[in-house]
Amino acid sequence: MGFPAASFVVASPTRKALAVDDVDFAGWTLEKSIQVIQDDRRTRVLVKGRPYMSWPSGDEESVRMAMVQLSGCRLGTQEELAKVFGVHVNSVQR
Repeated sequence: MGFPAASFVVASPTRKALAVDDVDFAGWTLEKSIQVIQDDRRTRVLVKGRPYMSWPSGDEESVRMAMVQLSGCRLGTQEELAKVFGVHVNSVQR
């Protein structure tokens, strides 16, 4: 007892997949890469919508640590990190 003979057609796609920049979806925007969320008690950093770091609000050493780590991982330029954290670009050091 065996399987009947079969044939498979393998072909390359005739159209390329669209990149996000190729199409404009109404009401849709790219997710911010890095977000800093502060409240009375905690400061939270989200990277691509996922929790990255969290510390008690007012802890400036943790702010510096987060900027150094994010910069070192090349998750943002110095200018982008300065804007997100609300500091002068000279405050962001590698």
